[in-house]
Amino acid sequence: DGVVLGAHGPVLEELLPVTLDEKGGPPSSALCAMQITADGLASEIWRDASAPNAPLNQPPPTFLNFARAQSTKPGATILGVHPQEKIGGQPMPLLASQNIGAGRSAFLGVDALWRWRMTASAQNHDYDRFWQQLLLWLGGRIQGTAIETDRARYPPGDMAHIKVRAVK
Repeated sequence: DGVVLGAHGPVLEELLPVTLDEKGGPPSSALCAMQITADGLASEIWRDASAPNAPLNQPPPTFLNFARAQSTKPGATILGVHPQEKIGGQPMPLLASQNIGAGRSAFLGVDALWRWRMTASAQNHDYDRFWQQLLLWLGGRIQGTAIETDRARYPPGDMAHIKVRAVK
């Protein structure tokens, strides 16, 4: 069946760093792991601000379903790719970003990042670090920025209390 996409409309399509195949496609026949590109490893998204040279402790997430990109837009940076699928002879992007106007946008084309968290040890914080870094990067890193929650985990349906602090 694959992933059915909801990225329709000229505004959303303009913001994405890739052009999507609206028909989607079949899921992978076996679990795949996203391959992080050299640009991805160099980006703030895959680094911890407190330890910028620290590598990931665990490989990126495995997935079956993914959104199929038809092409990468000029100026986009490919941060992660599918290990087998290609577009135009190049690995198909699964994580891409771009500067747009005064801001930034990102495309994440995998559906099962929860597997990454569920298979990590309690001491491994790569999953949390990825989301924190992605959101900080998208919002523009501000010195003294912090995102806090009142709990580490929430049962489905619970309200999450999120505090964002930014000091100029």
